[in-house]
Amino acid sequence: MRVLLVSHDFPPMLNSAARLMGELADDLRGAGHAVTVLTRWRRGERKRQGMRTARGLPLPRRVPGLRALDQLWLSLAMLWAGLRLPRQDAIIVYSPPLPLAAAALLLCRRWRCPLIANVQDLYPRTAVELGLLRGGPMLRLAERLESLLYRKAAALTVHSPGARDYVAAKGAPPERVHVVYNWIDLEAGARADPDAWRARHGLADAFLVTFAGTMGFAQDLRTVTDAAALTASDPSVVWALAGGGVMRGEVERAVRERNLTNVRLLPHQAPDDYHAMLRASDAGLVTLSASLTAPVTPGKAQALMAAGAPIVCAAHPSTDLKRLVEESGAGVFGEAGDAQGLADAVLALRADPARARRMAEAGRAFAAARFDRRRATAAYEALLRSLAGE
Repeated sequence: MRVLLVSHDFPPMLNSAARLMGELADDLRGAGHAVTVLTRWRRGERKRQGMRTARGLPLPRRVPGLRALDQLWLSLAMLWAGLRLPRQDAIIVYSPPLPLAAAALLLCRRWRCPLIANVQDLYPRTAVELGLLRGGPMLRLAERLESLLYRKAAALTVHSPGARDYVAAKGAPPERVHVVYNWIDLEAGARADPDAWRARHGLADAFLVTFAGTMGFAQDLRTVTDAAALTASDPSVVWALAGGGVMRGEVERAVRERNLTNVRLLPHQAPDDYHAMLRASDAGLVTLSASLTAPVTPGKAQALMAAGAPIVCAAHPSTDLKRLVEESGAGVFGEAGDAQGLADAVLALRADPARARRMAEAGRAFAAARFDRRRATAAYEALLRSLAGE
């Protein structure tokens, strides 16, 4: 089949969306499909096989209104690029952004082919809960795009049972909604060298607490820096925060102004270094804003499980993250925004290495059973063939 992947991000970008779509493209090609990728162009990137790009606007993404404008513009640019492609047999789109999913729907209508929507964040609900989107024309437009996507997509994939229930309640036919967990390449983690990573960063003897990933509005990094400040009297506990995003500057400012010498700020880690950092972790952080109640599961939780690192969570209990951590036994769950609770959980793991080891082993076993890459990408391949049969 000729399959078009539509995604805001794609390798060599270093984030979850790029990794998932890049690996899905590789595995679908390995299964014999002709895969074309439509994604955002970024300066200095090398084009991969079958990749087409569209230019966005050079606007600061920290400002919600400008971010929305960039999404609308990029979706129109990618629609125009897609219209110049030969006919495709199916499209897989990563959502959000919702305007990009709308562009994919228009391309499906042109080619009379099915759309598989990979729904990651539940927009606009998440944006409303984070205070990025309020009532008015933009919210009404987002709600209409969301409803259109759920009703018109031939299949929708979500990463948790809670997200499946939400999407079905919003109008998607239940039989079209499939839980396909975000996957982890377990073999890639096994190749990483955590001791070399620790030595390179001068962390050989530290009790290492890590956060690796997007530093955005949802991740509540203020609670993380507050918790780090509460452990500052113990120099053996080091908090390593790696990544970038719209809140990176705020994190840097907090570390500088509070003189948090126990915090190491690192850039986005290349894939091998990312896996090594997770495997080097004595405790891996997964934090979400207290206002975020949508049933979401950050991909970093699964990555930490695969790496065999105990997880320390701080999130609203209505998220699927609580269910995941408790079902797997891979870590401890605490209330969002509770810096003291986060610090206490880290220190408790430091004081009980046997408990931390049990969590690490449980998380690794759970990841092997649930988040295997080949099984997950094979589910997409099976969906494609099923829809082609229809």
